[in-house]
Amino acid sequence: MSTQAQTMVRVSVVARKLGLHPITVRRWIKAGKIAAVQIGREARIPMSQIDRLLGEQPGAAIVLYGRVSGYDQKKDLDTQLLTLKAWAEQPPVAL
Repeated sequence: MSTQAQTMVRVSVVARKLGLHPITVRRWIKAGKIAAVQIGREARIPMSQIDRLLGEQPGAAIVLYGRVSGYDQKKDLDTQLLTLKAWAEQPPVAL
């Protein structure tokens, strides 16, 4: 068995690892969002595609948004922003 064949997985495995429905994965393959190889009637996806979708994207940004109703709630806004910044600085949770 070649190395390439060992790194190819079924749609159901990809769906489970990404937390998606298998139909969604098939739609993404059809739309070109995920590269796949047809083997008979089945699509097999390289593990590198899963890594690409789960990994950090270069140049990615997190946008934080906090708001209050009025100027008199500025202290609440500061608290919100501190909480949002603390959340954004936490390391990502592995699936």
